[in-house]
Amino acid sequence: MGVIKKGFELGAVDYIAKPFQAEEVVARVNTHLKLRQLEDSLSKRNAELEEKNSQIERDMQTAAEVQRGLLPLELPQSDKVVFAWRYQPCDALAGDALQVMDLGQGLYAPWIMDACGHGVSSALLAVSVANHIAQQAAEERGRNLLLEPARLAASLNQRFPMKAFGGLYFTLLYGVYDSHSHRFQYISAGNPGPLVIHARQGEARFYDVPAIAAGMFADSEYASSSLQLEPGDRVYLHSDGLHEERNEQGEEFSRQRLCDLLLDNLQKPLEDSVNKAVDVATQWGGGRLRDDAALVAMEIKA
Repeated sequence: MGVIKKGFELGAVDYIAKPFQAEEVVARVNTHLKLRQLEDSLSKRNAELEEKNSQIERDMQTAAEVQRGLLPLELPQSDKVVFAWRYQPCDALAGDALQVMDLGQGLYAPWIMDACGHGVSSALLAVSVANHIAQQAAEERGRNLLLEPARLAASLNQRFPMKAFGGLYFTLLYGVYDSHSHRFQYISAGNPGPLVIHARQGEARFYDVPAIAAGMFADSEYASSSLQLEPGDRVYLHSDGLHEERNEQGEEFSRQRLCDLLLDNLQKPLEDSVNKAVDVATQWGGGRLRDDAALVAMEIKA
């Protein structure tokens, strides 16, 4: 038995004691040949899976780069209004999108959208919606027309029906700010309304508008709302992933905390207040958001 043990320690996988039968030897050899074939086949399949996983990872990285390419590279520059934004996906691919568009003649259009769910399908929907908004804004500007909020929401609702996109729908908050009149016209389709910091009154307030998320029903109707802003006011557009973040005790970060936080940071630069809001919400959730967060802000200059 000592010799057998020594053989196994040196790498042997089987043995045949003498005297032996030829049939037994053939059967043992055939068994080990089949095992070797299975090992080779398994090794090949593992290599193929690793290659496929690597390809998926490369595709995910490429898709994430495409998404990042749709974010604002440069914000509109004006002596009447300043903008800031923050985009915090919870995974490599996000279902949120945002942008700030210069419509010309002192008109600016900040917007955010939030596709339901996570992953590739939601990310593809977000990219498609962002491209559609950019294209429609360019076409309207070419005809000297304004991409009016309610009309955009109706157009998106018809263009992206939930049934045609695997049951996916999305929320939208799109606004047009007139820097001459300080009028902010907006549509909120299933998204939290704009959060406005009224500097002169020293108060923060949500302006919610009941409306169905885009893509859910073909006959949904949308109506634009408007706000009269004043110099010093700040407007924040954000997806619900920000205020719905929960801590270890299951307590929601909440809209009230978000209001208080942004009001407390009113004297800081707009970009700092945006980063502060996302950072604090992330810390509230234990260092990582469980949902995508999009935040766009604008401040009316004095």
